[in-house]
Amino acid sequence: MTDKNKKPIYISFATQKGGAGKSSFTILAASIAHYVLKCNVAIIDCDYPQLSIFNMRKRELENIPKNEALKKLVVTKFSEHNKSSYIIENAKTIEAIERAEKITSAQENLDYIFFDLPGTVNQPGILSLIQQMDYIFSPISADRTVMESSLSFLLMLQQLSTEINLYTFWNMVDGREKTNLYNAYNKLLAEYNIPVLETMIPYLLRFHKDAIDYSSEGVFRSTLLAPSRSMLTNSHVGYLCNEIFEIINK
Repeated sequence: MTDKNKKPIYISFATQKGGAGKSSFTILAASIAHYVLKCNVAIIDCDYPQLSIFNMRKRELENIPKNEALKKLVVTKFSEHNKSSYIIENAKTIEAIERAEKITSAQENLDYIFFDLPGTVNQPGILSLIQQMDYIFSPISADRTVMESSLSFLLMLQQLSTEINLYTFWNMVDGREKTNLYNAYNKLLAEYNIPVLETMIPYLLRFHKDAIDYSSEGVFRSTLLAPSRSMLTNSHVGYLCNEIFEIINK
């Protein structure tokens, strides 16, 4: 049974630091939610002018006919799960909520809409859009300069609205870094009432691999497929998504 009054949960992986992986985490979380957890998902790409997620879907669709192994995998997975790909649209920040409402009206029972936001607060309408998010998950790394910038950004988000559920998590973790460094930063974040997720994401080259780089190892970052189990190994992405969706569905 469909629920026409149901409002999807608005989620964003937001950061002011370029190259922090917000688009990658958006794709991975949306694909796991949609293809593995069987939720109904959409993405609105507001990250002009790159539109990396919107353009990635285009590249994937263009590449499938050129790669027989990938084509076979996509057909098999869609048939097994009886589920088509999720919606990806682009919109300027000032138009994003209106676009989300149109998508919700057209597709009933949407569970989540992920917003890929710009990596700057200088775009028109961005602060208003951030205020509409139900959950923001912000990747951070243990670099002093990055932490100073990230903390300023997180505190700004706190001041924008008390309605936003704000969390952060460690990304690009180097196994050689000392545990006491992270403990010190966690203590600092706790002083500002910014919760840190338990999952820590290591630095791995596979975070830069799209489905167009498909090999016998499987796919990792794709808008058409869930990450392969072999590619999830040691990435901690599965643990991260479990933690995120447990928080959201409390």
